[in-house]
Amino acid sequence: MLVKKVLVYLIVISAAVLVYSLGMPTYTNDTYKQALDDRGMKAMTNHTFKDFEPYYYKKLDDLRTNRPQLMDISFGLLIASVTIYCFTLSTKIRKYHNFKAVKTFDKGSLIFVSNIVWLLLIPGVYWHYLFRSGRGDYPWFVDDISIPLGSKIPLIAIGWVLLNVFVIFFASKGKFKAHLFSVQPPGYSKGLLWDVFWGTLIFINTLILVFFIADGDHISIVVDLYLTYLLLSLRAGIIHAIKVRFVKEAELAAENQSDKNAGSAAQ
Repeated sequence: MLVKKVLVYLIVISAAVLVYSLGMPTYTNDTYKQALDDRGMKAMTNHTFKDFEPYYYKKLDDLRTNRPQLMDISFGLLIASVTIYCFTLSTKIRKYHNFKAVKTFDKGSLIFVSNIVWLLLIPGVYWHYLFRSGRGDYPWFVDDISIPLGSKIPLIAIGWVLLNVFVIFFASKGKFKAHLFSVQPPGYSKGLLWDVFWGTLIFINTLILVFFIADGDHISIVVDLYLTYLLLSLRAGIIHAIKVRFVKEAELAAENQSDKNAGSAAQ
């Protein structure tokens, strides 16, 4: 299947680029970088580093190679490709028609798994900054990553509350398990509006995914891909509920018509 072939190519290429980036130097001139650090240390000792700091950052940027960016993008693509490939394996997708058979979780599992996956962002944000710190992305005088951590953890907590409100609200309107890639039932007047709504959310989520890949935010990539699955699942659940309602309405209409016909025959 073409999708799997593309994923395998992405895995191989991104892994190769990642290995290549690991062997790249971080700076174009390590000697000059050491001299720059020595000047910074001296300025800090003389309490003049505040004046020296803009010059330090400018020269540091000039010395950097594209190793971090290459590593981030290749690592991000590798994680995304492996995650999607594992999804195709777990759902036994071998050919295109297999996509039609993929089903969502049941309602309880969908809510539970969504909470677990979202909370992965907490160790994820720690890993993100520790990984960058260990790689040497931050200057030697920046030894405290508690400030960015302190600002992001509350945002994750707020997002967790909003996620639950969103998931519970739409899950309560749907029926699960449902076929993940369902299509709107014919004759449903609001089907296009619903698809625009879910399509917009998935598009925004995909843009965020691109940012995470470019930024090398490893665990956030997995969480973001799950959110795509979640959006598709909620859409599928609502479509399934609409189809069930249509079937019940059709059966009720048929019963009423049968009663009318029986009444006419009796007369």
